[in-house]
Amino acid sequence: MKKNNLFLAFSAFLFCGSLLWACQSQKTASRYPNESSELALLMRQMWDDTDKMKQQIVAQKSFDDVRSSFVKIKTATPTEAGKIATPVYQAMSDMFLERLDKMYQNPKNDEELLKNYNALVQSCLQCHQSQCPGPMVRIEKLFIK
Repeated sequence: MKKNNLFLAFSAFLFCGSLLWACQSQKTASRYPNESSELALLMRQMWDDTDKMKQQIVAQKSFDDVRSSFVKIKTATPTEAGKIATPVYQAMSDMFLERLDKMYQNPKNDEELLKNYNALVQSCLQCHQSQCPGPMVRIEKLFIK
């Protein structure tokens, strides 16, 4: 009987210890699998800037010109070597930058601006569908409905 109680106590101790370790590991682990890539860091900054832009458009305020930092999408070092050198990636990034430029052509026309902004976000989704699908759910949150 004492052996059973000792075994149960030891098993409970191991189980609780495993749970505590797992919870602690989740707290310290990054939510980003590609945290060191220059392109991954740029994409996170682009998401933040685009979200800020969304808030400013919704509030009918002018928004910052982010084109000079977004153009780095063509040259930032990716997680996987050679990924940005593909014709598909280059075409997608060109389309993204064209849509970004279009947003600044007539920023006072609310209807046109909304259309261009959502087209910009759509270009992000289109690229991520073929290149890196992980952040698609997060990108979808950028649309203005």
